[in-house]
Amino acid sequence: MIRWIARTRTPPLVVPEHGGAPPPSQVCSLRVTEPIPGTKIVVLGKARASERWHPPRPWRSKEETLMITRLALWWHTCRDLSKPSGRSWARQFGISHVWLLKVVRELKEDPDEVRRLQAYRDATVEQLDRAKEYTQRMREHGELRLRSSGRRVSPAMEQFVRERFAQGWSRSRLARELLLDRKVVKRILNRRATTGL
Repeated sequence: MIRWIARTRTPPLVVPEHGGAPPPSQVCSLRVTEPIPGTKIVVLGKARASERWHPPRPWRSKEETLMITRLALWWHTCRDLSKPSGRSWARQFGISHVWLLKVVRELKEDPDEVRRLQAYRDATVEQLDRAKEYTQRMREHGELRLRSSGRRVSPAMEQFVRERFAQGWSRSRLARELLLDRKVVKRILNRRATTGL
């Protein structure tokens, strides 16, 4: 979460010629709030204003997101005594319980979306499997973010990343072209700097 950090700047007060305190209106209303240069919010704003900025790739396909949202609504509206916990329900569908609760919170705030989702029939396991297959195909084509799996990158790939970086490729381009996570690229290049390769 990005917090808005601001500083206040108070202009110099105009002291009356005859002495005494400045008028109250001048003391109370002349504070200006501006963001501190270099804070995350300012840097993020500059990045979004750039011509090269593009929104981040999604984690999953729209179809799978819709299915998970329907299942989250189904779980939320369930009144059965044997209703599973949010954690176990989320684990069955490969999502975090925090995201499940976030979806439920958003549905509570938007009754029109709830009515739209309720117009569908009940979600089935086959529909969810089809949506997950579509997500997998999109991930293979590089249309989605890659999951950080903790797998090691092969030494040959690390060498290839270093060579391309030496040729002038940016970290963003390396991640995009080689379908790597930016953190992985950064780790490879930092390892090179610390070991002196």
